[in-house]
Amino acid sequence: MAAVDHHGNTAAEPRYLPEGFVLWWERADDLSVLLDALLADPVWSARIDRRRIGAAGFSLGGHTVMSLAGARTDLARHAAYCRPRAEVAGCRPPPEAATLGEDLHERLRPGAGAEAATVRGSRIRAGADRRDRRIRAVYAMAPALTPAFAPASLRGIDLPLRAVVGTDDDQAPVHAQVAPAIMAIPEAELEIVEDVGHYAFLARCTWRGRLMASPLCRDGGRGREALHRMVADDAAAFFDRALSSAGAGAAQP
Repeated sequence: MAAVDHHGNTAAEPRYLPEGFVLWWERADDLSVLLDALLADPVWSARIDRRRIGAAGFSLGGHTVMSLAGARTDLARHAAYCRPRAEVAGCRPPPEAATLGEDLHERLRPGAGAEAATVRGSRIRAGADRRDRRIRAVYAMAPALTPAFAPASLRGIDLPLRAVVGTDDDQAPVHAQVAPAIMAIPEAELEIVEDVGHYAFLARCTWRGRLMASPLCRDGGRGREALHRMVADDAAAFFDRALSSAGAGAAQP
């Protein structure tokens, strides 16, 4: 298993650039680059079965793994969705990115913020196809920003995909956002969990976390530990099922 820290969603960096959060479509590239590096490494590559590679992610990570499955960003669609819905999830910054300001889409408007050449270039490439065909199955937990996906790209996803989301999710609302996107994908699976909020998928909060990031410590009616056990078992069963047809054994470098 390999995990990444994307810029904009980690407290481990000394410097924070808002673009690291706002240019969310670049995160799929991060994972493809990571996979490139692992498969080129003489130690790791001998231990990776290239026929059985899956990807899982939470929130923007869930959005990211859906991008790797073939979902494509449509910034014009995102703008149209947010225009009459400035206060809904995906149109305003989430609690962990409050420093972005009140309007998430405003950060994406041409001329807003740091319009360096690299940022402009990233915006132009936002709708690129980031499907990574080395990835054979995807598990998305509370995927965020699903209204920003082009519907045609969702209909074109042809690999096993399963999503899980809570009924009390205020960042990836199940009926308004997640369910319509998942139901557009042929053969996709959606598990809706009662009494679960968005951030319940994160690790259990410490006392310091409850003081400094209290919105991220609200679980809904179900405890985090019970949810984590359920999701871990569900994800393992999904990947076992989805990747079983690929066969077993480590691939050769």
